[in-house]
Amino acid sequence: NTEKMEGLRLSWYRASAEMSKEPSVFRLPQGQAMAKLVNPLIQHTRYYDRLEKEVDARGSMATLWFYRSYLAQIFNTYCLGRFDTSDDNNNNNTSIDDQKSQYQAISNSSKQKHIPYNRQGRYWIVFLQVYSQSLYNVHRQRPEELNIIGLGSLQKAEAYLNATTSKIEVCIRNILG
Repeated sequence: NTEKMEGLRLSWYRASAEMSKEPSVFRLPQGQAMAKLVNPLIQHTRYYDRLEKEVDARGSMATLWFYRSYLAQIFNTYCLGRFDTSDDNNNNNTSIDDQKSQYQAISNSSKQKHIPYNRQGRYWIVFLQVYSQSLYNVHRQRPEELNIIGLGSLQKAEAYLNATTSKIEVCIRNILG
């Protein structure tokens, strides 16, 4: 990426500073139209120059750390097939038929929109990626967050691994008989 567009941006900043002087060109309809055209172009040159950083920033799952309760609900529902939102581990030994009947009872008793029974266990690794990237949320001016977020993400990742491992054990036991 040897061709940077910093020169184009600097030229636009100089030109816009000159055109902002009284009498301002930007007060005219043509000046406003030009600004509406060039300002997004300048922003896109910034994206081009730092493409790798932009991809990392937009593709990061670190901000999902702040939505842990929603992640837990999604993990329990879609990956483990659990339909209760409680955090107790008493339901680890329930069978798939019990879970399906529990889901049917919930969906029959409520008129609200419900999530269909569709277990997506193959996506459980995404939840570990959320917690592995959560340390990116630590700001350099708040180093004490490192222990809080680090310990919390480690505990959540361990809980998800344990839940997934127990689900895999149940599947293997069902296959082997």
